[in-house]
Formats: sequence, C-alpha cells, structure tokens
Amino acid sequence: MATASRKIFNGRLHRNVVNVTARATYAFSPDMTLEAYLQPFVAVGDYSDIRKLAKAKSFDFEPVTITGDNPDFNKKSLRGTIVMRWEYLRGSTLFLVWNTSTSDKTRPGVFSAWRDLGSGFTATGTNVFVVKMSYWFTP
Repeated sequence: MATASRKIFNGRLHRNVVNVTARATYAFSPDMTLEAYLQPFVAVGDYSDIRKLAKAKSFDFEPVTITGDNPDFNKKSLRGTIVMRWEYLRGSTLFLVWNTSTSDKTRPGVFSAWRDLGSGFTATGTNVFVVKMSYWFTP
C-alpha cells in the first residue's frame, strides 16, 4: 500500500488589506429617497523566504525555488447597490435599483492603496438594473 507524501511549506507573508463599507441616504422629499451602499475591498499578499520541510517529524526546512504558480496575490473587488425610491401615491412606490459586483486579480504581490481601490471601480464584473413598481388598491 502506497502512502501519499505531503509537502509542508513555510515562509513569510507580507499582506495588506483595505476594506471600506459606506452607506448613505439622501431624502429629496418625504416621498423620494436615494440610498447607496458601497464596499470596496483589496487584499494583497507577497510571499518570501519559502521553504519546505527537509525531514519528517522535525522542524528543519530547506529553501525552495518556486518555478510554477506564483503564490503572491492581489484581489480587488467592489460591491455596491444604489436604490431610488419614489412614493408616487400614498402606499404606491416605484423603486429603481442598480447593483454592481466587480473583481480584479492583476499585479500579484504589489500593493498600492489608491491604485488598487481604483482598479476595483474600473474592473469587469456584473451590473444589474431592476425596476419595481407597486400600487396600493384601496377598497
């Protein structure tokens, strides 16, 4: 019976994370409001001094040269929703909703707060626009 050997790696990770959540509501009148929610996120990791376990059941490591996939990362995203609500008649409401979700993974291991936050806003993703209308029937 063959046993699977497991490689154990050790190293240093220098990481930076920026996470901001912003909510705002503006009332044009009691019958019309604009609500916004935005959440930009950036996580960057730069690995160095990567080593592998030299001998089982020890704490001896030997240097490793990574020739395959680069373990460094740079993940940026933006989640956001904007809602315009208009109560055109008492109890009857029109909603206009825009939702966005973007993601970008370029420049692994390189951190620049303003550039990376900006990349989240300009990255490709999905945009959804929804219109909902309700009407209150009075008996």
